[in-house]
Amino acid sequence: MTLVSGVTTAQPAFPAKPVRLIVGSPAGGGNDIVARILAVKLSEHLGQQVIVDNRGGANGIIGMELAARAAPDGHTLYMGTAGHLSVNAVYYPKLPFNMERDFVPLTQVVSLPFLLYLLRRCRPNHWASLSRTPRPIPASWHGLRRVMAACRSSPARC
Repeated sequence: MTLVSGVTTAQPAFPAKPVRLIVGSPAGGGNDIVARILAVKLSEHLGQQVIVDNRGGANGIIGMELAARAAPDGHTLYMGTAGHLSVNAVYYPKLPFNMERDFVPLTQVVSLPFLLYLLRRCRPNHWASLSRTPRPIPASWHGLRRVMAACRSSPARC
């Protein structure tokens, strides 16, 4: 014999309250700017306010711990860099959260290149060939090693 209930309970609409977007970086930087743009778009899409909560420090660990301890109701998101999300697990064996247990990746939000800059007023000739190179610096880095050796031997020029 099977007992089946004909009574169903309505699930509340999601999100039922404002969504908290914890950012593991301080306000004013690139991560914060992207989070605020994302929050506006998510708010429009969800019909509910998305609040950016910057919790910078300890390479994102402070914000990630806060997110990991939040109620598991889907109203808290965490946004961080690859360093926050993967490197910490390698470098710090005793994190206050477990990446695999506590977090599920949703999507890549943005892709940003990391660039190496030299102040224009300090630009000696041996850096010029690198700045004119229209392709990535070769994996061998031999040219850069020579430049760094030159800078160590004559710091006033670099």
